[in-house]
Amino acid sequence: MRRAGRLRTLALALLLAAGLGAVARADELDYRAENGGWNGLSELFALARGDGRAIEVGSAIDWDHLGPQDILMLMYPRSDVDPRALRDFVRSGGRLILADDFGRGGPLFAALDIEQRDFATLKTAPRLWNPDHPNLPIAQVVTRDGELAAGLTEGIDEIVTNYPTVLTSTRHPVIYGFSPTEGVVIAGNLGKGKFVALGDPSLLINVMLGFDGNFHFATQLMRTMAPDVSADRIVVVVQEFQVKGAAPVAPPERPGLAGRAGETLVAFNGFLDEMNDYLAPDRLFRWIVLLLIIPFAIAAALLLSWARGVRLDGRWTRPASAAARLDTADLLERYDDGRPTLPWNYPAALVRDDVERRLAGALGEPDPLGQPPVKIIEMLAHRVSAEAATIAQPLLPRLRALPGRQQNAGAWLGSFITRKQFDTLHDEARALGIAIERGLAARQAAGLLPPPPQAPHLPPPPPPPPRDPGAPSNPHLG
Repeated sequence: MRRAGRLRTLALALLLAAGLGAVARADELDYRAENGGWNGLSELFALARGDGRAIEVGSAIDWDHLGPQDILMLMYPRSDVDPRALRDFVRSGGRLILADDFGRGGPLFAALDIEQRDFATLKTAPRLWNPDHPNLPIAQVVTRDGELAAGLTEGIDEIVTNYPTVLTSTRHPVIYGFSPTEGVVIAGNLGKGKFVALGDPSLLINVMLGFDGNFHFATQLMRTMAPDVSADRIVVVVQEFQVKGAAPVAPPERPGLAGRAGETLVAFNGFLDEMNDYLAPDRLFRWIVLLLIIPFAIAAALLLSWARGVRLDGRWTRPASAAARLDTADLLERYDDGRPTLPWNYPAALVRDDVERRLAGALGEPDPLGQPPVKIIEMLAHRVSAEAATIAQPLLPRLRALPGRQQNAGAWLGSFITRKQFDTLHDEARALGIAIERGLAARQAAGLLPPPPQAPHLPPPPPPPPRDPGAPSNPHLG
């Protein structure tokens, strides 16, 4: 009867505080053991002590004083913790309860092979405790398999969350979730230790323990993570804190040389990270790096010159003489050799000019490649043949993109035509030329074109008049 009355009272408090849940995260009293208000942990501490558990507040994470019988409960961390140290703490046999939504828990979840996402990314619409309060979604039991899952879900079917985040993992099972893969509670074993991750620390605040499922979950959480009433101790660290002592170091996760090499690299990376605290300011650091790079660059240039054995006198910057340039025969010989690195731009320009000449003769257009391709294709279809228009449709845009052979060299700077591209262009241009000739011949045979003009038949010139033997050979001479 007492529990039912408390539930009604706390449910009313929930309704009054529903709109404040997200903002109240920044309150210094959140998750405090001495806070008896709706957002404190006084009920959780009373529950644990009433169940015979040793529970205390810690102002720091002191690695030197966390023994094998201690359970670290980290709530809504707003101070930084080395994720690697936290992972090694668990792998070395430690027990961890990590609960966070809008603090700095993202990297810590990642160290446990868990990804934390915003609740807005949830793929499946959850059930709500009250349809008028979408900030109170219900998380249901997803699995009871395994020692951890069985303990955390004993006698419980669902819990009520308040502005939760979504936790997913490909390595550890979702215990309570909004779908089979999107949860708010994930638990698992890591090395010799175990952990429970909560994507909503408000599951354990005073007002949320008014829900029967949440109350029993908090009870089972304490019993599962601290089963030894006589020896286990729960150390609760909330919001801002210090980190002291030597961080735990677990053995390599992979056996053999690969594991030791991986751990060495991780340790070296940590050393480099610590060096960041002693580096010069960014601006000064850039000047130091620049002054170190310049001598190395000069030395490398001199060494390269010496290794080449060629005097770098800048001759390559001067234009080649006429004797050094290729003549037409040499150029044709190079193309005939089919050298793969030789650009085929100039032969492609010849193909372009040839196609333009054929189109101009067939269509009577002086500059056919300067016209829109659609216009030329329509003219080919009406004046030559549908076959020629079909072949020209993919070919004309590529030919228009090529400069003619009379254009300056600057037009070639943005392109490089390979032998394969040239062969394709050549074959399509040849097919177009054959189609044009075939189409014109068919239209002429059908009488649709006038016959080709012939030279006019002129009568032979008259014979020259007979020459007078007595006349001078040059009429202008006397």
